[in-house]
Amino acid sequence: MGLEISGLEMVRALERLGFVVVRRERHTVMSHPDRPQERVIVPNHRTPLAPGTLGSILKQARITREVLRRGM
Repeated sequence: MGLEISGLEMVRALERLGFVVVRRERHTVMSHPDRPQERVIVPNHRTPLAPGTLGSILKQARITREVLRRGM
């Protein structure tokens, strides 16, 4: 079952999970206080993210879809 989430919704969900915004331009760059050197890059789209993009963001953030759903 697919998960439809826009880039802006993804940023809000990651913030609820403890991530902070480092920079906001065409893409939002985020990091987690436990891993400040690692970055998560989220495109600023209002439309649902493509499945591959969503998977890449989850991999960068080191979270699962279930954890993301808890942050939504």
